[in-house]
Amino acid sequence: MTLVFSEKISNRLIYTLDFIFKDYLNTSYELTDEKNKFLNYNGVKICYGSKNLGETFFIYAESLLFETGIQNLDVIVGEIDSTQVLFPVNAEHTDLPFDVFAAVFYLLSRYEEYLFRFNKKQYRFPASESIAYKNNFLNVPIVHIWIEQLTQAIRQKFPDFNFKFPAYQFLPSFDVDNAYAYLHKGFWRTVGATAKSALLFRITDYFDRWLTFFGAQKDKYDAYDYIEQIIAENNLQPIWFFLLGDYGKFDKNISPDTPAFRKLILNLSRKFQVGIHPSFASNDKQGQLSTEIHRLEEITGEKVFRSRQHFLRIKLPDTYRSLLDAGIREDYSMGYAEEPGFRAGVALPFYFFDLEQNTQTTLKIIPFQVMDVSLRRYKKYNTEVSKDVIMQLIDITKQYHGTFVSLWHNESLGTDKYWNNWRYVFEWMVKYAREK
Repeated sequence: MTLVFSEKISNRLIYTLDFIFKDYLNTSYELTDEKNKFLNYNGVKICYGSKNLGETFFIYAESLLFETGIQNLDVIVGEIDSTQVLFPVNAEHTDLPFDVFAAVFYLLSRYEEYLFRFNKKQYRFPASESIAYKNNFLNVPIVHIWIEQLTQAIRQKFPDFNFKFPAYQFLPSFDVDNAYAYLHKGFWRTVGATAKSALLFRITDYFDRWLTFFGAQKDKYDAYDYIEQIIAENNLQPIWFFLLGDYGKFDKNISPDTPAFRKLILNLSRKFQVGIHPSFASNDKQGQLSTEIHRLEEITGEKVFRSRQHFLRIKLPDTYRSLLDAGIREDYSMGYAEEPGFRAGVALPFYFFDLEQNTQTTLKIIPFQVMDVSLRRYKKYNTEVSKDVIMQLIDITKQYHGTFVSLWHNESLGTDKYWNNWRYVFEWMVKYAREK
């Protein structure tokens, strides 16, 4: 067991140590503020404070983990052994030249997102505003690297320090924003869309719509059999997230009362894990989130406790508090729409720490690293460049013992010409990611 000494014990410090030692290193630790107990201990000892207490492993402590509230932090970024770090220190006799605990907490708590001021047109924290993007480490699980630097440094002083890194895993996930392109949209939506195609001379769309109506071809968003086939061939267990909101400007799925849609959800829920895809409007309309969760529970007959936000719309702490209030215990929204990478610096689950309330919650956050739309629409990468980006993300996730989580849509894996050849990317990703 590792004994950690700190003159002050705080919720922030406990949260950080739990993630590092219990969740990442799978080893036991104890936190104490009793000097005599610490000095008399014969095992691995870590002193976290302003000065060392004898023959221990010493980490100089910045003030972050002992503060309450949210400050306008000016976080210093340094570089150690070609790795960028937060909160570098120049204290004498420190065994690690940065406050690794404060650095881990800063990224996991998403401290910077609380400080961001949204304008009227913004509904999510931009990747370009993140410390990771500005300092070019968004493409690496920097928290993993820091923790492994910590373990190497501890073992130099305590060779018997025992731990076990997590096992690499792969989790594919799918968002169903729009279950079908043409079918089951209702009379007026269908009439309006057909007329619009004709008036704007969208000839291909016009004829595809009629061919689909008459059963001459499959709906171009109907990729479910194909996805199931690839998943089965590779022995994977994905998660599906369904948008069941009311029709609106940003929520355009078919009605949750549509028999074909309900049948689709029920069939998939019998084989795989499913979750709610809270609508864009659910962030603004009181009670809407609970309504949508109830709809999914009524269809599947199962309790719903997983979610991923439509448009990845997160505003901290409001969004996560709403999810908790609605009974959600796992959220899969932690990633950027416009950039692939590691939004919180990790490729492992962690718990939401409510900075305003200064406490850890029971909401588990499962981050994702790549989304089809990020590559095709935002970055405008072709399929070969996208493969290279995905490969790099998988490789570094494997190297640092993480869980690679991918996000795809039924639309991108159907037959829409906009997504030509992207099935090839998906199949390659699945095969590459599943290799241990």
